[in-house]
Amino acid sequence: MSATPIEHRPEDLTCTTPCDITLEALQHTLAAARQWLPVDPPHPGRRTVGKVISENLTGPHRLGFGTLRDYLIGLDIDLADGTRIRSGGQVVKNVAGYDLHKLFIGSRGSLGTPVRATFRLLPLPAARHAAGLTAPTVVEAFRFAAEAFRRVPLLVALDVCRPGAADLACHVHARCAGTEPDVQDQSRRLAELGFLPIDPIRWDEQLWPDPSQPPTRSTVLPSHLPSATLDLGDRPFVARAGNGILLHSGPPVRRRREPPRFLLDRLKAAFDPEGHLPPLPE
Repeated sequence: MSATPIEHRPEDLTCTTPCDITLEALQHTLAAARQWLPVDPPHPGRRTVGKVISENLTGPHRLGFGTLRDYLIGLDIDLADGTRIRSGGQVVKNVAGYDLHKLFIGSRGSLGTPVRATFRLLPLPAARHAAGLTAPTVVEAFRFAAEAFRRVPLLVALDVCRPGAADLACHVHARCAGTEPDVQDQSRRLAELGFLPIDPIRWDEQLWPDPSQPPTRSTVLPSHLPSATLDLGDRPFVARAGNGILLHSGPPVRRRREPPRFLLDRLKAAFDPEGHLPPLPE
C-alpha cells in the first residue's frame, strides 16, 4: 500500500490517488462516501491503479459506464529519462492543454509509468439487478443477447459466456443499475425475455483465475461477435455483447482495422528514444 494518501473530494466527485495502490483499495475508500470509479476489471484486489491504466483494463460494466478514458482527468507520469510530467488537473472542466494523459491509457508502460492519477467519480447506484439464461448454442445465445440489448435500453452489462469443451451451452448474463424505479422496469423487461434473477457471476475471473496469465483480449465489431466466437471452436470465451470485446484463449481474433503502425512508432520515438521502456503493445 502506498504511503501517499488518496485525496478524495466527494463534494466535487473527484479523487487523486497514487497509482501503486490496488483498485479494490481505492474503491473501498470511495465507497465510504457512496461513490465509485465505474471500472470493474477482474481481480481488482490484485491490480494496481497504474496497471489498470497501462493496460486499459475493463469489465462487464464497460457497456453502461464506459472506460477509463471517460474518467481520467489528470495524470503524473515518469518518462524513460526520469522526467516527471503532469497532464490534466484536478477538476472535470480543464482547458489547460491537450488530454495528453489519455495517450498513456493502454500503452502498457511503453511510453511512461503512471505515478498519480486524478479521476472523476460517480455516485454508487441506488439499486442493482442481475439476470441470466442458458442457451443451447452460440447462435441462440447471441440472439437472446441482441433481443435484450434492443428491449432493455439501460443495461450496464451484457455478457455471453461459454465455459469450454465440457460445457458447450452458452450463458447470457445481463445487469442493470440505477434508481429503484429504473431497475424495477429493466428487471421486468428482462423477465419478459426469459431471464431469471441470478447472483452476479464474474466469468472472466472463474475461467482465468490467475491475473498473471490473463486471457487474450480481441476487439471486433459487435455485429461480428457471433462469427468470431464460432471461429474459436470449443475454446472458452466471454463476449461483451454490447461493445465487441472478446476474451478467449489462444491467438487474437483480428477483425477490426489496426491504427497505422508508423504513428505508434513515432510516439514511441518521441517518448522513449533510447528504448528503455517495454515495447509498444501489439
